Amino acid sequence: MSSSRVVTTVAAVVVSLATSFSSGCKAEDNRLFDETGVWTLEKYSLDGTPYEDITQGRKNRFLLRFMPTAGIEPPDLMGGLVAAAACHEEGTNVDIKASTCVNAEFSTWSCQCFAYTFEESKMVWQEYDPGQTPPVVGVPPAGDGTDEGGGEFGDAIEIEVSAFGSSTSTYEFSSLPTGLFNSDGENARHVFQLKADSVWTDVDINGDDVPDLEECSALCFP
Repeated sequence: MSSSRVVTTVAAVVVSLATSFSSGCKAEDNRLFDETGVWTLEKYSLDGTPYEDITQGRKNRFLLRFMPTAGIEPPDLMGGLVAAAACHEEGTNVDIKASTCVNAEFSTWSCQCFAYTFEESKMVWQEYDPGQTPPVVGVPPAGDGTDEGGGEFGDAIEIEVSAFGSSTSTYEFSSLPTGLFNSDGENARHVFQLKADSVWTDVDINGDDVPDLEECSALCFP
């Protein structure tokens, strides 16, 4: 599916699904897996080429943290909020092939926030500005697209997820939103593995005794 899938189609699917559950019956949990928790990028293929491994110096530096949250997604759909964080050098763009955090003095974290729904093997993500009210997935922000509730992001993105190999709690995401961890939004594939929450909650690269990603959590999970 081309990048034009960004989502009139997905919006229609979400609205249709929400309508189908309007009788008040609770949606069945048919998710492929329980996404709750912290996931770290292990492998990636950005253009259909064979997978590349995240190098040792970049391990646990490209993270997703899922927080299933009732009342954020359309009524009666499984979903919630996800924060995406990447460590990189100050003044540089995030690059999964180049970014490192070996020099604490010059290291920082990016933070992006998404609301999402999750049914069977399909997720639908919609980005919102950190610190703003999460949007209803599939519903464009009101007005000119800069109102609180959706920030400047009006599009939802459909992501297919599938089990990857024989590794436990390891899944392929195809494709992440454009720009996230070098994704082109169309051909890129990323493999994430579930990790202990401490990979997110306890990271302190600059050694100032303040967890690096505390602010990202606060901004994405109001």
